[in-house]
Amino acid sequence: MIENAYGLMMPAYTKKMESEENSGYFSLYSRMPSATIYISFLPKNVSGEIQEADNSQERIVAVGTQNTATSVPAQYVYYKVQ
Repeated sequence: MIENAYGLMMPAYTKKMESEENSGYFSLYSRMPSATIYISFLPKNVSGEIQEADNSQERIVAVGTQNTATSVPAQYVYYKVQ
């Protein structure tokens, strides 16, 4: 059991995604002990922290990391199908 942000005890395996908005894009994230999962939705012409990606298309990025998802490699980028 772990204590959540409201002081309530919950099973350690129950994770909920939280949302945040950063420099023109929207992200969902879940913080687990020593890990973070980020799913970010980037509109056209917003680069975020993606390396060598096509900014002329809408993108979704899914990253698992031990801290904040920054400097994301291009292979983690999914493009919206037109």
